[in-house]
Amino acid sequence: MNQKEINNLVSFGKIVNTHGVKGEVKVTIYPSNFENDLAKSNLFFIKDEDLIKKQIISSIKRHKNIYLVKIQGVNNINQIEKYKNFEIYIDKESILKNNYLYHELIGMKVIFNNDLIGIVENYYIQGNFYSLSIVDNEELSIPINDRFIKNVNKINREITVDFPEGYL
Repeated sequence: MNQKEINNLVSFGKIVNTHGVKGEVKVTIYPSNFENDLAKSNLFFIKDEDLIKKQIISSIKRHKNIYLVKIQGVNNINQIEKYKNFEIYIDKESILKNNYLYHELIGMKVIFNNDLIGIVENYYIQGNFYSLSIVDNEELSIPINDRFIKNVNKINREITVDFPEGYL
């Protein structure tokens, strides 16, 4: 890989452990609105010291809050053990323009009807979904989904939101 290709990688998750003896790994994906892209993709990258290694996914399945990933050409636990706790990366260009990691939203302005309603202080899990904690004079919680979040402008660091009637 050349330097431009390396700079185009984004950290996406982590190999947290092995699974079984046939070379599968357990992968956690950082909270994002594009975590399903790993399931759609057929590859990811691992940074092993100074080398970037492309890994082709031969199978992937979701198991509770992790993914079980089988890497092509890896057939036993000994081949994959050294990658435990390694970050995994994907190519930024394989992600749609309006996708984001949730931690990128912290500090962004939140706009509703062209008015600033607050700043994203944090995100948290609430039941089966994530929400943003918005702070201005008081705290407001906004679910992270397409019904509420209409646009994320990373350049201007603004999130445009819409609320169902009676939400505010």
